[in-house]
Amino acid sequence: MKVLNNYDGSSINIEKIDQSSNRAYLKLKDENGKACHYYNFIVENDADIDGTVYILNNNKSIYYSKNSFTPFVYENEKWKKLTKDKYEVTESFIRFIISPKSKIELSLAPRYTEVDLIDYCTSNGLKYKNETLLKVELGNPNKPTIFIVGRQHPGETLSSFFIEGIINAILTKKELQENFHFLIYPIVNKKGVKHGNHRYVDGIDFNRSWNNNNPPEEITYLKKELHSVEVLNCFIDVHNDELTPNDYIRMNNPTQDKIADIQVLEVMSSFRRFVRALIKQRRIINLKQNTAREYVQSRYTCNSLLVELSMNDEVDSLYKKGENFIKSICNM
Repeated sequence: MKVLNNYDGSSINIEKIDQSSNRAYLKLKDENGKACHYYNFIVENDADIDGTVYILNNNKSIYYSKNSFTPFVYENEKWKKLTKDKYEVTESFIRFIISPKSKIELSLAPRYTEVDLIDYCTSNGLKYKNETLLKVELGNPNKPTIFIVGRQHPGETLSSFFIEGIINAILTKKELQENFHFLIYPIVNKKGVKHGNHRYVDGIDFNRSWNNNNPPEEITYLKKELHSVEVLNCFIDVHNDELTPNDYIRMNNPTQDKIADIQVLEVMSSFRRFVRALIKQRRIINLKQNTAREYVQSRYTCNSLLVELSMNDEVDSLYKKGENFIKSICNM
């Protein structure tokens, strides 16, 4: 049995491969002093019997839960949820069963790198600029701007498929292109995406660095891009939530319960956010560090939305959710 972990977006450490028992023992890699929640690797089982792969330290992730979401497998050029008979999650390990004579890619969430983004742009005839960040600009520059960012947390890969859905809707709806100007930055944390990180890169949480004196180059770039916008209609920051079973949106003073069938919630108080992070994620957050949504909300007169997608989502559903979401936003 072979385990591959040396390509863009892969994330795992190999502890031991026992060829005599056809078993591999892996560990989540270290990220900012904790176990990285995201994992991705390729397994090749050339034996005539089932192989077994163990991830031994899954409970060391700050997002560990006994009710873990189903991981993904890439087979036949498509990402799908792994069937229940092929894996088991316990407090001590995650165990995967690898069929004889097979080669598969396993992932907490579907791997999506800058190469995938460029392939998507190229196949759809999209013009883009790739300076500090890859930027897709669509619509009418003389109309109000909708500013969209994704993958500040590199392991939250479901957001990339949702953003593809947003772009698909813009490309197919002439009225969206005529009435709005779209600036879209699908992968903000490029280094973290390349190295298969989950939340941090070089110890920095991009989403909590917006009002720092010396934020990452990518955040400085986005702040300058925002400042250059003449009329900012809406700011949208897309993530996926590691713990919540349902999609949700957070914004100040919501006027409706749902946007495109996604539940809309009032922004949590600082105290509630602190307690939630402490209890659910076993981490202490610095409330003086503004998130992207908070930074924009405090400085611009526009709607500022945080979109959190559930790890329950299937890839195919995310395209449609992205399409419906942006159509609803443009009708608000």
